[in-house]
Amino acid sequence: MRLGVHIMGFDHPDGPGALGPELAAAGAAAEAAGASWLSVMDHYFQMEQLGGPELAMLECYTTLGYLAAHTS
Repeated sequence: MRLGVHIMGFDHPDGPGALGPELAAAGAAAEAAGASWLSVMDHYFQMEQLGGPELAMLECYTTLGYLAAHTS
């Protein structure tokens, strides 16, 4: 069985400036744990079930590029 990590939320209690290091840490933790894949939400707005459009949502390809730069 192969397991992966899917990141769905992009709000951080310490504000947007804290999100980059948190994403890098999540990528490193997934890699260290041996996850087979890492993915992020690809919606323009956050889904209603997860808080709605007023919550933060990152552009998925840029976010994946950032994560790729912080993992091997």
